Amino acid sequence: MATPSRKWWPDRPLRWAVLFSAAYALVFVLSEMLTPLWEVVPDRVSLVYLPAFVRVVAVLVAGLAGALGVAIGSFVVCIIFVGDSLLVALGNATASAAGIGLAYAIVVITSRSKELSFELPVLARIILIYSALNALLHAAFWNAMGSGYSISLTELGLMMFGDLAGVVFLFYVSRLLLRTQRMRSLLARSTML
Repeated sequence: MATPSRKWWPDRPLRWAVLFSAAYALVFVLSEMLTPLWEVVPDRVSLVYLPAFVRVVAVLVAGLAGALGVAIGSFVVCIIFVGDSLLVALGNATASAAGIGLAYAIVVITSRSKELSFELPVLARIILIYSALNALLHAAFWNAMGSGYSISLTELGLMMFGDLAGVVFLFYVSRLLLRTQRMRSLLARSTML
């Protein structure tokens, strides 16, 4: 299995931040197209939140530069697509980056290995910690920033589930796409022989 670097600040951090900022916005738009299937609270809580996958991958691949990309992408999404005020958008962006950043830090600090891998036990720990932290931080920011929206305990639980489901869903879709691509490559090679 490939192992992401444990470095908190990778080489070419601006490139990583821009890449994950764009990826976050694109996956958010995709998620919005599918929203009628699983949205619980408009513009706030979905049963399957696809951008959660980008948050996890961003930090696993690019550390703090990935978290910065998530924050920028979230801020842009909140301003352009959701229509939040600057203050609320800043709170959402901070919560989006802080939830996954803290989860990653907890797993790195408590891990016995020097590098985190993309293996299921490591991913499961990060995803579970992230899902809880992200929901709690968003709820705290929404209340503190005066967004006019207060989240109930049920909605908090649904938000945790939505992040978890979004990461797992896109993880398996990505895995399926990679396997399909490998099969195509193998078939192309075998026909060349």
